[in-house]
Amino acid sequence: MHKRFILAILLITILSNICSSCKGDMKTSKELEKEFWEKGKPQPSGKWIIFPQKVAIEFVEACEKNKVIILGIDGFFVKGDTIQPSMANSLDFTNSNYSEYNTSNRYLYSIDFLNKKDTLMYFEIVCKE
Repeated sequence: MHKRFILAILLITILSNICSSCKGDMKTSKELEKEFWEKGKPQPSGKWIIFPQKVAIEFVEACEKNKVIILGIDGFFVKGDTIQPSMANSLDFTNSNYSEYNTSNRYLYSIDFLNKKDTLMYFEIVCKE
């Protein structure tokens, strides 16, 4: 009985160390945004950024790798310094129409969604902080 207890404690310790080391490598949505900042088009306020299609896909992949939850994608047409939002090229996972997309399949759906859009568009990826 005593040996089983010691083995259980040892196993719990090993598993908690593995889990904490995994979390140590994870990045937050803000850290990912900083990492991708130079690849996008920061907006005048400096508080948000839009990405070209290819970079938006890379950002979604980074979100999946780091378990950052995607809440939605906003599409924009860019002409010079002017941006025009496009509701037809946006999606909102917080909307009940997308309730069947749990966190894990949002990444695949997001990538598929972005791949079907015009390569000249830009996108804001809205994440849970």
